[in-house]
Amino acid sequence: MTKKYLDDKQTRDFIRAGEKGELVSVPNLQIMKSKLSQAAKAMVRARKNKSVTIRISEEELYKLKVKANRKRIPYQTLLTALIHQYNDNKINVSVL
Repeated sequence: MTKKYLDDKQTRDFIRAGEKGELVSVPNLQIMKSKLSQAAKAMVRARKNKSVTIRISEEELYKLKVKANRKRIPYQTLLTALIHQYNDNKINVSVL
C-alpha cells in the first residue's frame, strides 16, 4: 500500500526534510501541541462570518454595485474588503 500525500511543494519539502533527518523535535512537545491547538481554534473562531443588515441609499448601493462590477467581484465582497481595510487602518473615513 502506498502512502498518499497532498501534492503541493510545501508538503513535498516537509517530507524530504523528514527523510533526510533535518527535522528535530521541540522541547516540551505536549505544551507546544496544546498551544498550537489553541491557536488553531482561535483562528477558526475569528474567521466565522456574521450576517449584518445595514440601511444604505439606493444611489450609494448602485454606485457600489457599479464599482464592484468594474472589478468583476460581488458587491458584498467589495464592501467586506472596505471594512477590512478600514479596520486595519489602511484607509480613513471622514464623517461630518
